[in-house]
Amino acid sequence: MRNKTWYILWLLVVSSCVGTEPPIEQIVNHYDVIVLNEGNFRSGNASVNLYNSSSGEVLENVFQNNNQGRPLGDVAQSMIQHDGKGYIVVNNSNKIEVIDLNNFKSVGSITGLNSPRYILPVGRNKAYVSDLYQDEIYVIDLVSLAILKKIPSAGWIEEMTMSSGKAFVCHVDSNQVWVFDVQKDTVIQKINTGIEPNSIVTDLNGNVWVACSGGFGVGKPTLIQINPINYQKMKVFEIDDLNKSMSSLALNPSMNEVFFLSTDVFKLSIDDTVLTSTPFIRANNRIFRSLGIHPSSGDIYILDAIDYQQLGVAYRYDYLGVEMANFSVGLIPGYIHFNL
Repeated sequence: MRNKTWYILWLLVVSSCVGTEPPIEQIVNHYDVIVLNEGNFRSGNASVNLYNSSSGEVLENVFQNNNQGRPLGDVAQSMIQHDGKGYIVVNNSNKIEVIDLNNFKSVGSITGLNSPRYILPVGRNKAYVSDLYQDEIYVIDLVSLAILKKIPSAGWIEEMTMSSGKAFVCHVDSNQVWVFDVQKDTVIQKINTGIEPNSIVTDLNGNVWVACSGGFGVGKPTLIQINPINYQKMKVFEIDDLNKSMSSLALNPSMNEVFFLSTDVFKLSIDDTVLTSTPFIRANNRIFRSLGIHPSSGDIYILDAIDYQQLGVAYRYDYLGVEMANFSVGLIPGYIHFNL
C-alpha cells in the first residue's frame, strides 16, 4: 500500500512539472503570411498563425509560444508593420501589442485605449488608431508607444488609408469618409458615402476606394472611388441585393485591381465602369470573413470562419482564381498581414 501511495505521489509531481514547462519557441524566419485569429469574445484566446508560402509550412500559437506562454489577448483585430516591428491591435484587451518581427517576441504595448480597431502610420513615428466606442482617434508615438493626443471623431471609426499626404478614414456612424490634415490633426473634409463605410484602400493613381456595407438590409452595398484632391466621387458601384454586404477591400500588387467580399470574392479593374455580378471566387457555403492579396506573388488568401466554433481555414488562390492550397488556422480568423 505504501509503494502504491508513493507511486501516485510521484505521478502527480511528474505531471505538475510537465504542465509547467514553458512552450518551445518557434523560429519565425521565412514565414511571410500572418493570420490573426480573433478567438471567442471575452475568452482571451486570440492567436496567431504563420504560413510559409514557399514551403507550405504552418506555425500555430506563435505569439504565445514565443512569449513564455503569455496569451496575446482578447480579439486580435488587425495589424501593421513599421520599422521592423509589428503592431497587433487587440480590440477587447484595449491595447496594441508591439512585437519584434524577427522572433515575434513582445517589445512593448500601447495601452489606455478603449476599443481599438485599426492603426495607420501617418508620419515617420506617428500613427492614428481608430476606435469603436471612444468617439476619438488616438494619435500615437510609435517610438515611445505613448498616446500623444486624441482627435474628436463623434462616432465609430473603422479602416483608414493615406493619399496625397492626408488620412482618409471610414466614419461608420455618419456614413462618411473624413479627411484629416495629419500635420495639424484636424478634419478638413467630410465626404458622403453609402451606408456604413468600413473598408478603404488607395490605388495606383492615388485614388481612394471605400466599401460600404449597406447596413445589412438597410441600403445597397456600395463601392466608391474618390478623388483625393477635390474629394469628388469619381465612380459609384452598387449591389442591388439588400441582403448582401461589402467589406475587406484589397489591391493586387500592381494596385490597379480592386478585390472585395460580398459573400463571394469579386474583383474589378480601377478603370472599369461597370461592376460585374459574376463572382471571381465563389464561397460555396463557406463563411469568407477576410481576404488579402500577397504583394509579391499576387496570390489571394481568404479566411473562412466555418461555424465560429471550430478552427478556421485559410484558402490560397492564384491570380486566376484557381485554388492552390488551404491550411488550418485558429478560432475565428479575421485578418491577414504579409511580412515581406
